[in-house]
Order: sequence, then structure tokens, then C-alpha cells
Amino acid sequence: MYIVSVFNYSLHLEMAITALEQEGIDNFRMLSIPLKPLGRNSKKLEQLTHSDGITPIDLSAIFATILMLFGVIYGYILAWGPILWGLIGFFSGALLGYLYHIFYKGGSNFPGSHPKHPNADVILLVNCDPLKADSVMHLLEVHNALGIGKYENKIS
Repeated sequence: MYIVSVFNYSLHLEMAITALEQEGIDNFRMLSIPLKPLGRNSKKLEQLTHSDGITPIDLSAIFATILMLFGVIYGYILAWGPILWGLIGFFSGALLGYLYHIFYKGGSNFPGSHPKHPNADVILLVNCDPLKADSVMHLLEVHNALGIGKYENKIS
């Protein structure tokens, strides 16, 4: 029986392989195939999915809210009033948040801005006994496999 799983290239894959070895499955019964990322449209996909968790809209909204609050508070003291200073703070905060995201979060010229293995996946193929299949599938699931499948060789 073959158990097929897909992992991100991470420490979870190494931990899964180690756990399988401790379960009694040797290296000769495991095959890992790293998939080469194609690189096309990967930056566009990153912009659409925002997998880093922080989008330019989030930062702009946070900065705009903070500066708008300061504008309204200090607008009672300043000449143009709280409404105008609140709007000035809002737009300048939105611009400041967007510029911060471009220069410090999204710049491709900065070191460390791109991971070593961007969007790399690894297929792990395990040949095991049908009696151990459930425990192998459970181990792979515990170690954050993206997907798990099983193939029974029914040649008689």
C-alpha cells in the first residue's frame, strides 16, 4: 500500500520523516520528491492571497486611524479645527502606511524579503503495510501535511 502526501518545504516535513522512521518504516520505503516552483505569477499570487498576513490596506488603515485620531484631538487647539485636521491625518496616515508597506514589507531589493524556497512543495510517498496505513496517515496528518492519499495495489 502506498501513502502519498504533500508538504510545504519546512521543518514539519523533516519531523514527519523522523516520526515515520521511529514507527519502523525505513528510508528505502520512503520517497520524497521536491517540486520545483515555476516562478511565473508567484508574486501576483502573493499579492492576491496575502499569505504573509499583512496587506497594504491593513497598514494604511492602522496608520490612518492613528493619525486621524491625533488630528481630531489636536484639531481643537489648531486653527483649522478638528474635522479638517482629522481628514488631513487620515489621508497622510493612509499614505504613510502604504509607503511603509512598499519600502519595508514589499521591497524585493531588501535581503530576506524572499524565502529560500518560495512556494516549494514536497511529495512524500510511503510504501507501507496495510496494517500500518492508518498510523502512517495519522502521523502525516499530525505533522501538517497539506494533503494525504492512499493507493492500494490490488494485483491478484
